Amino acid sequence: MKEKYKYLLVCEGPTDITFLKHLINKLGADLGKSVEVVELAPQRDATTGTWPAHGWTEVRSWCKSWKIKTQDDLSKIQNHFIELAKRRNWKALVATSGADGLIIQMDTDIAEQISDLPIKFTESDEERRNYCQSAIYFWIGESDEVADKPFLLLPSFSMETWLLATHAPEVNVFDDLAKPFNYEEIIDLEQRLVSIGYSYKTKKGIKKLAKKESEYIGYADRVHANFIDVATRCKEANHLQSFLIEKLI
Repeated sequence: MKEKYKYLLVCEGPTDITFLKHLINKLGADLGKSVEVVELAPQRDATTGTWPAHGWTEVRSWCKSWKIKTQDDLSKIQNHFIELAKRRNWKALVATSGADGLIIQMDTDIAEQISDLPIKFTESDEERRNYCQSAIYFWIGESDEVADKPFLLLPSFSMETWLLATHAPEVNVFDDLAKPFNYEEIIDLEQRLVSIGYSYKTKKGIKKLAKKESEYIGYADRVHANFIDVATRCKEANHLQSFLIEKLI
């Protein structure tokens, strides 16, 4: 087995990039490996140092742009562009980057907003995560059955759920919840984190977590230090752990 690995990352925003790059690097080190995570989208502007507006709709756009083209897709393209279109896909991008795979992260709190699948989330019987997984496979032209597919990281309701899961159920911020409870079903997680004492900004009268990259490095450190608890309390964290063990060992 080799010692160094490289994964490309598509995710919702810059704090997700900061958090995941730092956390995955530390989890890889725990397994005795070096793991480099390179962001594909969003990307920081090299001139201004700023990040573009980016969210789940940009994740969808990226997936559709780099999807595996079907015959129906190719039939809509002029003949002299077909070979180029065939080569423009996420697998070719991974190969030319010398990467070991692609990670796509998207929070599942937006399931109700997805409108381009045959059945809407509110009309389906699928769990929130599974519905978002189906959506991404649809956008990128893949299926769960194929072995060579992107690794999907789909936390419920958001990446910050893992930070909340570093706090034991006995903490008073959870006093209003019937025990036992599922961390991944807590909707007002940002408000609870603010109540615990995490940095926040007030937007339209609502306290929201401050999206500072430096703080998200600290959040990743906290999640890593408590990862046994986090992976026990959050299925998606355990999903990431299983993926790294499978690929690195």
